[in-house]
Amino acid sequence: MYRPIEWSQELASYAQKWADHLAKTGCQFQHRPNAGVWKQIYGENIFWGGGSGYGTIDAAKMWYAEKKKYAGGKLTAANWYKSGHYTQMVWRKTTQMGCGVARCPNGAVIVVGNYNPAGNYRSEKPY
Repeated sequence: MYRPIEWSQELASYAQKWADHLAKTGCQFQHRPNAGVWKQIYGENIFWGGGSGYGTIDAAKMWYAEKKKYAGGKLTAANWYKSGHYTQMVWRKTTQMGCGVARCPNGAVIVVGNYNPAGNYRSEKPY
């Protein structure tokens, strides 16, 4: 049996650093790379909102809305693309998460969510 997911201040700090980096470098919708100083070590969801009124709740609602595109079963290239934010949120082995929010110079908002341990492994079911 798996435990409920818990908030992690460490992951929130990790997410905040990436959100701040994105805001300072053009506010591109970009996941952390797989190598280098910004190496991705956790699962990650990113949200970009074009106005100042967006926040973590909006990001979570958008990610969760992908549930309707997930028909169950193991993840594949086809279903992961459509529902990967949702499946990362509900990945059964994930025990911790944290979010960071940054405002872009143009007023847009970036929300980064990180998950430990990561999920979304192809050929596996999220739950």
